[in-house]
Amino acid sequence: MARAFSCCCLSIITCLLLLLSFAEASSDPQAALPFDPRAAQDDRPQAGDVICTPFGLCLPCPEDALTQPFCQPFGNRRLMHCTNSTSPPASQMDSTPETPAWQACGRIVVRERADFYEWVGCNVLFAVVSIAVGVVRWRRGEASRKMGLAARIGVGGR
Repeated sequence: MARAFSCCCLSIITCLLLLLSFAEASSDPQAALPFDPRAAQDDRPQAGDVICTPFGLCLPCPEDALTQPFCQPFGNRRLMHCTNSTSPPASQMDSTPETPAWQACGRIVVRERADFYEWVGCNVLFAVVSIAVGVVRWRRGEASRKMGLAARIGVGGR
């Protein structure tokens, strides 16, 4: 009986720690941002006379674009605005022609966190089911041993 009680206490503590980690993760809004705008200055790929700047967040690629190079290796992409470096700066002209392009980007933090919590949830579910099966088997074994002892010493309901 003490063994079943300790298993139940352990599963309750595990569930409480899981809930605490969910609350901690949801209280940090900055951790959910997959793109740091301050890092955009260092993230400017240059090809010849074209300058590209990141625009927006990393998003999952649609199914029909997963084979494209900008969707590799993680299946995510970010919109880029590319301008001609030989044209005058935007402060001198009101409308600088921009060409949209895509850039491959890393993992999306929000989706990775959701996948992690799904994995943790499945493991907790497996642990709870395993503990429940163990407790049921333990109780059946105890009942079987009690009936065997009662039959040996002649105590019973006959």
